[in-house]
Amino acid sequence: MKEHKESTAKQGLFLLGTQPIMNIMFPHFVELPLQWNSTGLGGNPRLEKKYLDAAKILHWNGARKPWLNNGLYKQLWSPYFDDQTRI
Repeated sequence: MKEHKESTAKQGLFLLGTQPIMNIMFPHFVELPLQWNSTGLGGNPRLEKKYLDAAKILHWNGARKPWLNNGLYKQLWSPYFDDQTRI
């Protein structure tokens, strides 16, 4: 992680944030139902309500995080955000 962060390459040493490191560290896994990692909240403005209602974990992967001005699904994030929370 340190080498990735300090890399002079625009995207660091690899793409996809920390996902490649987690894949290396945890090569043996159990596939969980989709609702345990409900993705797309940071990039897909057309997620179905039933998909969001079934979600156990909300994953804002993508550029439009809910704390940004152009963020998506802020109504799902706001119950967990208060004035003391700093991103």
